[in-house]
Amino acid sequence: MKNIHDQVVSLVAGIVDVSPEEIRDDHLLSEHLDVDSTEMVDIVVSLEKTFSINLEHGVEGKLRSVVDIVNLVSQKTGKLSESLLTTH
Repeated sequence: MKNIHDQVVSLVAGIVDVSPEEIRDDHLLSEHLDVDSTEMVDIVVSLEKTFSINLEHGVEGKLRSVVDIVNLVSQKTGKLSESLLTTH
């Protein structure tokens, strides 16, 4: 079974149409991956479905990087990712 980090990378890669290998943890979603507002909503909805979590309205504005997403999912699921990193 994939860890949270790998699942998040796969999910983001599928939405922004790049290979998972092209996504680095420090990539900023809007700057490096060209994630637009529609794709960000798709990411949030997919996170909720994939991880069976509920995310508050407006959370997409707080997610700047892959690590931000991994940290949020880890917090909401109560599971730590093996490659949990900090940003900024």
